[in-house]
Amino acid sequence: MLSAWGLKVSNRLRDTDPWTNVYGWGRTLLAAATALTLLVNPVSVLFVPSTMTTQAPICWTLHQQGTLFCLLRDHAGMARWLGFALLLLVASGYRPRFTAPIHAFLAHSVAISVTPVDGGDQAASILAILILPIALLDDRRWHWQRRTPSISRRELWKRSVADVAHSLIRVQVAAIYFDAAFGKMKVDEWVDGTALYYHLNNPIFGMVRPVSYVMTSVLSNAISLALLTWSVIALELALAAAIIATHRARALLFFLGIVFHIGIFVIQGISSFSLIMCGALVLYLRDWNEPFARFNSFSFPRFQASWARVRRVVVATGGG
Repeated sequence: MLSAWGLKVSNRLRDTDPWTNVYGWGRTLLAAATALTLLVNPVSVLFVPSTMTTQAPICWTLHQQGTLFCLLRDHAGMARWLGFALLLLVASGYRPRFTAPIHAFLAHSVAISVTPVDGGDQAASILAILILPIALLDDRRWHWQRRTPSISRRELWKRSVADVAHSLIRVQVAAIYFDAAFGKMKVDEWVDGTALYYHLNNPIFGMVRPVSYVMTSVLSNAISLALLTWSVIALELALAAAIIATHRARALLFFLGIVFHIGIFVIQGISSFSLIMCGALVLYLRDWNEPFARFNSFSFPRFQASWARVRRVVVATGGG
């Protein structure tokens, strides 16, 4: 029995290449979301003193003191823009082996030091750390590039490490959705189907004004409100269970999950959270051995060659 299981695992490792643009898109979305947080929020918003202390960012414990914003506590504005620039480098996909530790450090720094963080920032930090073993074994120049590796013993060892890390990522994302659904089922308003009425009418995290004109009629009807509220719990439970679902079911749930989080962005305007969860869904439900075909042939050297041709044309016409 053990030998049969080992043979099955060995065959799966031989047939699965984790270093495709699927894992690349997951990294890019996570890094872009954290970069967006630093871009749109000034220092006065990122670091707000709390009721516990007038110090912001908080740099009490050792793991807090090691964050970017505590190391550069007296230069918070510079730290913000430095973090933003480095996260753009990560999102570009360049040299994942070297940029992955930077990504993990910056995502952890935001999750620990920034005052108005949410569950998305914490998830981004955890996922950036779990991606580390995979990215450190990625020898590509860009995480968008295709590779044609030979199935050597070293390659199988690398795939084994990546497979374990991928499994931990899938367990983590499934746990996030299960915790979200189970937590809602303990709240009376979610159980009786009225929670979205209060949630979407919240003056801080509620609907953006243009959407409110459309959604008001939906939220005012008891039947549509209850169905919409319970559908959120049902989808989150389904996404949690997707870890054991078939390939076809995962593909459907991946589509529904992406639509769900885009819907959160459209209705509530929570951009960074939506990007983070879309990135998490890519890492969780998309088969890493099935790259996104439209982007599978993307090659940054082609972009460089095209840009060089543009520059030659500009110079030839006297524009520079």
